[in-house]
Amino acid sequence: MAAEDEGKTEDATPHQRQKARGEGDVAKSQDLGAATILFFGMVMLSFLGDWINEYLAAAMYRFIAIEIPDSLPPDGKAIVPYLLHGLYYIFYAVLPFILVVFVVAIAVNVYQVGLVITFKPLTPDFTKLNPVNGLKQLFSMQKIVMLLMNLGKVIVILGISYPVIASNFGDTVVLMDMLIRPAMHYATSEIWSLAIKIASVLFVLAIFDLMYKKHKHNDKLKMSKEDVKDERRNMEGDPKVKQKRFEKMVEMARQRMMQEIPEAEVVVRNPTHYAIALKFKPEMHAPEVVAKGKNKIAEKIIELAKEAGVPTWQEPWLARELYKSCEIGDTIPPELFQAVADILAHVMDKDKRAGYKNRASGAA
Repeated sequence: MAAEDEGKTEDATPHQRQKARGEGDVAKSQDLGAATILFFGMVMLSFLGDWINEYLAAAMYRFIAIEIPDSLPPDGKAIVPYLLHGLYYIFYAVLPFILVVFVVAIAVNVYQVGLVITFKPLTPDFTKLNPVNGLKQLFSMQKIVMLLMNLGKVIVILGISYPVIASNFGDTVVLMDMLIRPAMHYATSEIWSLAIKIASVLFVLAIFDLMYKKHKHNDKLKMSKEDVKDERRNMEGDPKVKQKRFEKMVEMARQRMMQEIPEAEVVVRNPTHYAIALKFKPEMHAPEVVAKGKNKIAEKIIELAKEAGVPTWQEPWLARELYKSCEIGDTIPPELFQAVADILAHVMDKDKRAGYKNRASGAA
């Protein structure tokens, strides 16, 4: 309800969630990891119990019945190799558990939040040293709920453990009179039975803890309507800046288009509402549109064409069709080939006659 009280009524956007994820702010339950590790550890114990007992018993023999040769000097260093040998047995016995804890811990975290690699949580945050903020967090509703949940877990674990320990207390005393290997086997069996019960209950409680953490995390990431608008504005950019950028791009494209007009063979117009400049060379398979426009832009195209000596041809229906069906850089559609070819033929024939007259007048 804290988020709603602050006006944060909107669900977090994907960008907001990704930002929090990059800072290591994710919803995960430590209890789920602990319960899963305990459960799989006990599963390992059920499969490798005898093997582990053998190595632990060997280590116990090393520690309890150390026999040091009389030839060794009477100082503490003489027993170091024997102690190291015993520690080797212990390490070899617990190695499967170490590997299981490592793999399961990674798997549970990846299952809950995916792969998150960030050093943000390790960065010093001096605001946490503020005693006022510390007191507020200490008596916050979330801390009270977590305290009650932890007390509940302790009560549940004690409720499961006490009957088992009480019923086996007499047998536990007898362990002191048993040989090491039978004692280890009995203790391992009882520990396994108790741990499986505790792990099962903790796993159920961890599911509820994870659901609560996700709920609180979603509530924490909620945004106000103004926050959502600001984020969209920042991601999409200021509309005024975008409009200016678009206008500049259009102007640059228009300038490039105008520079291509002197290379055109003819400008088809209607008579001033539409104007399309067409370029054609013998190596081209079809005429190409190098400039197009209507109204004022059409007038500018016609003006530049006259200045560059490019002939213009008034054909209203063709100008409209070319403007509608072609973009700059496109070749004309096949259904307009004949109409454009007739115009190019007239224009080129006129240019040839003009060139012949110029040569004849020069010779005279």
